[in-house]
Amino acid sequence: MALLLAISVFGQWPPITPPDDGVPGLQGFLGIISVDASPSSPEPGEEVEIEVEVANNAGEDIDDIEIIVEIVNLEDDDGDDIEFDDEFDLRDGNDDTIKFNFDMPYDMEDGDTFDIRVSIEGEGEDTGNTYRDEDESMQIEADKKSHAMLIKKLRIKPSSLRCNTDFEVEYEIWNIGSNDEDVEIRMINNALGIDYEAAVEIDEDDDYSNTLKLTADELKEGSYNIELEIEFSGRSETETAGLKINECDAAEEDDEEREKEESVETRQAAKRRSGKDADINVFSRRETKSSEIAEAKLVERADFTNEDYLFFLIILSILLSGAVIYAIGAVIILAKR
Repeated sequence: MALLLAISVFGQWPPITPPDDGVPGLQGFLGIISVDASPSSPEPGEEVEIEVEVANNAGEDIDDIEIIVEIVNLEDDDGDDIEFDDEFDLRDGNDDTIKFNFDMPYDMEDGDTFDIRVSIEGEGEDTGNTYRDEDESMQIEADKKSHAMLIKKLRIKPSSLRCNTDFEVEYEIWNIGSNDEDVEIRMINNALGIDYEAAVEIDEDDDYSNTLKLTADELKEGSYNIELEIEFSGRSETETAGLKINECDAAEEDDEEREKEESVETRQAAKRRSGKDADINVFSRRETKSSEIAEAKLVERADFTNEDYLFFLIILSILLSGAVIYAIGAVIILAKR
């Protein structure tokens, strides 16, 4: 009977792993020796490391072993399945430990359990036999605190600017505990003129976000830190973001310099497209010089004509005045006779 059982197990093609193959020292199989999760009761957002130990007792080297690890019914914060895969080779008689890491999602309930499903499959180098094994013996359990808050985001847009420029401060707060919370929010920075306080209620598994619109009014050049602090149920959390203020004059000079460089680059590009850089330069210089000479002559000619004309009018006025006086005198003399 024992012989028939052995034939029924070892005579299959391709070879498969029997249910008890994970026992170290078992000959003729590729086996999952152990699966471990650390920590086994993670909190929301906590990093979890999965370790899978695999042993090769197949009597030959096994190439391209594919390992797939799946956290059953658990999705990350983007709604994607948490699943990993990798490939490795394993020489006969050796074992190896494969590690995977992920962050525990925030959207879960305290005490929820999730199975860790592991499968491996590889091909013998000598015989071409396919070896497989599966394990689903390990679980992780969610450990959600009664009171826990997370500052998910604190962002300054833009984070680098010059004075007298508007900017925004965005923040987002998540309630990752198992109770509703009354939250006090504070953001104070005297140098930046920020004096902001708010009181909000955030339900379990809910969040709160807001955007402050501010102006960097006559600030000195330098770096500034903005700290967001929240208080809830006798606890507190803080987060800091940085803001850089550039020198106003330097920023304006940089803009003017960039405009000049862009103008020069545009002219040079136009010359390259025409393929006549030298001709255009010579023609431009000649044209400019000729234009300047013509304008100079025109001005000189116009000035000379105006002076002549004025002088002529003066002489003519004198002559006309003399003629009139002479005529009047002659009339008086003739009248006396």
